[in-house]
Amino acid sequence: ETVHVRGKGGKERVVPLGEEASYWLRRYLRDARSELARGAEERLFLSARGRPLDTYGRVVYLDTFDSAYGTGWRRENAFVARNPDGTFCYGFVPHVTAEGERRPPGNGSRYRVAVSGPGVTPDVAWEGTGLSDFDRANTDHVALEARMNDLQRTLMARSSPCHV
Repeated sequence: ETVHVRGKGGKERVVPLGEEASYWLRRYLRDARSELARGAEERLFLSARGRPLDTYGRVVYLDTFDSAYGTGWRRENAFVARNPDGTFCYGFVPHVTAEGERRPPGNGSRYRVAVSGPGVTPDVAWEGTGLSDFDRANTDHVALEARMNDLQRTLMARSSPCHV
């Protein structure tokens, strides 16, 4: 079995579709897509809100080294960068995961960020020195926080603001 897909530059391709993939695609079309689309969307794959999945979709992976999560590299979080500017909102603060796990701030001795998604080939990666625990009584920490917040607001001028 094959399927016609439209790729980069609107170019159409014929792609083989395996038996298992065909099963899951048919099941999605039968059981889920019509509920999501409410009959109004032509694209095949839709978000949980019934909107088309955009072609932006850069996924940011954030890791910490020797942090409260353990020794070595540990995943702090993963999230989708915002369209159109690629920014994201995140803070190293205590939080609760989707699974209900309570996690402390993931401050580590080093940080690593990797980005993957459409238009990011090869994956983009960065690694740098970690930050110390934030101390509100430390004027240098407070000044750095203010500068970074100003920079974030500038970079995100075309996006909705982060929740505080």
